[in-house]
Amino acid sequence: EGLEPSTLTLTLVSSRHSLWGHLLWNASIRLAEMFDGGEVDLKGKTVLELGAGAGLPGLIAALCGASTVLITDYGTSVDHTLVEAIRRNIDALSPHVPKECLHAAPHVWGGSVQPLLDVLGEGHKFDVILLADLLFNRSEHRKLLQTCSTALAPGGTVWVTWGHHDPPKAPLDLKFFEIAAAPHSEGGFDFELEHLPPVQYVDLFEEHDGMDEARGVVYT
Repeated sequence: EGLEPSTLTLTLVSSRHSLWGHLLWNASIRLAEMFDGGEVDLKGKTVLELGAGAGLPGLIAALCGASTVLITDYGTSVDHTLVEAIRRNIDALSPHVPKECLHAAPHVWGGSVQPLLDVLGEGHKFDVILLADLLFNRSEHRKLLQTCSTALAPGGTVWVTWGHHDPPKAPLDLKFFEIAAAPHSEGGFDFELEHLPPVQYVDLFEEHDGMDEARGVVYT
């Protein structure tokens, strides 16, 4: 099932983007490796990726048997460069997965999720939501969680992978989980949390400042 071992070529945004969609982050690679290695069973699942950039985790999810995958990133009528890159990657993968399996769409976190749910059909929500390296966008944590909360099916799972790009400010990144786990009565989203062992990668930006190794750690 899926492809034999092969090379997957991704299209990235051709120039620097303010939302960092022009780079392939270690956290995306970590999720893709988890799916490809069988650590997570996605067969028959409906999957939503948020803030996807190139969409690597979502693409691998489709190759690993997910029934429907919707890959999203920021997009407006003025700025649609990120979603266009995702669509090019979906087109490149189309010979290997059913056409109706993979979709791309713009989404602004915290906005209406109905256009996303429309991909699944009436009354359905996503079994799995993917967030790869999004916690650096600290001002948007609550909006991101709002989208997760309203788009996730009962009993569903949100997979979150991240690195601390500014390690001294790691506590600010981790506020995401405080908000996620807090009860609704305290303004939170009442998610149940589980953490997996971190994995060491090579930092994308070697600055030789004594924190390269810390920046290369990917958490799940």
